[in-house]
Amino acid sequence: MWSVVSFDDENTVECVPSFWFKNNACAWPNKNLKNYKKAVEHRYNPNNFEYDYFKARLLSTDIGTLHEARIKARRAEVTSELSSANDDIETRKTRHRKILSSTEKTIKFQKKSKHLSQKTKFNTSILPNPPVFINNTVKESSR
Repeated sequence: MWSVVSFDDENTVECVPSFWFKNNACAWPNKNLKNYKKAVEHRYNPNNFEYDYFKARLLSTDIGTLHEARIKARRAEVTSELSSANDDIETRKTRHRKILSSTEKTIKFQKKSKHLSQKTKFNTSILPNPPVFINNTVKESSR
């Protein structure tokens, strides 16, 4: 099993074997052990000569694979929420298209055209008749 921990002093997030984390401290390879990635991948048992213990916070635990743990560690760098409810990959659901027979298509088209004709019938406003102007001729007086 794997865990994702946050090292408080350095403000970093890493995935480690679950047994490396105990009592709010996490084992981490010191500089004498050159390849820390190999130590993590092969889940070496920590000892007092090659490992140092740092104050850490447990962000997520009981992760099945190293790959999943690395994904969660990357996510933890951005957000502080790593609950199991967010573990499922949220994907957009696609709507399945209903295949209609030719008669169903005809009925659907007729309903749609009937609906459109009713819609336009009700939406047209009745305008009043325009005013009628009477041509009044005004005689101009000559000056």
